[in-house]
Amino acid sequence: MGDTNKYDNLLGFSADFLQLGWLDLKLLSCHLKDSRVDVNEFAYWCADYCEDKGIKPFRIDLCALLLEYIKELSTNELMEKIVDDRLEEALDRVWVYNNYLDSWYRDQQKLLDVLEKQDQSNWSHTLTWFYNYL
Repeated sequence: MGDTNKYDNLLGFSADFLQLGWLDLKLLSCHLKDSRVDVNEFAYWCADYCEDKGIKPFRIDLCALLLEYIKELSTNELMEKIVDDRLEEALDRVWVYNNYLDSWYRDQQKLLDVLEKQDQSNWSHTLTWFYNYL
């Protein structure tokens, strides 16, 4: 059995075990890689999130949770770097539409209006990913 089969089998097992679709895991993996989120920190955040919400860690929309996590990281960074009265309200309006492969940010236009005028040269890679994903 070649390495490709092992990888496919591992993804298939993980998808079955977590009760997620194979494509959901693939998208999650791509988003984790592209946004450069620390996987271990995200895993701990997910565990805390599930505990706080009283939900089981299986059968949850990990793609949407990752978007929530990235929004939280980006919000913290933006609040430290940008002084704009409109920023907090714009961030509060943005929410994640949960639908596995089709999870995305909603009501983001006001935030985009605030951020497009900002100096992006000192932004982290994750914040830049968040902005581009909006």
